[in-house]
Amino acid sequence: MSSYRKGARFERRVRKILESSGWFVGRQGKSAFPDLICLKRDIDKTTIMLAECKVNRSDITKEEREKLRKLSEELGCLGRFFYRTGRLVGWEGVDWKND
Repeated sequence: MSSYRKGARFERRVRKILESSGWFVGRQGKSAFPDLICLKRDIDKTTIMLAECKVNRSDITKEEREKLRKLSEELGCLGRFFYRTGRLVGWEGVDWKND
């Protein structure tokens, strides 16, 4: 299986997980950055999350971390990397808030 197909399949898996948690998820085709744009409506606010999916955690570069951090800061939203950990899906955030 090509690495593009592995990545696309993993993106669809993450999308399904997020949708089952109440997120509306839009997937960008090809190699667009970020892979997923997610919205979740709570009672009094809407949360936006930009998600980048990597099959292997080691594939996340410092440049990509910084790019996602800057973009999420600029838009005032969450930034998350999703990756495979064995058969599970792990995630880590890029923090731009100084709370």
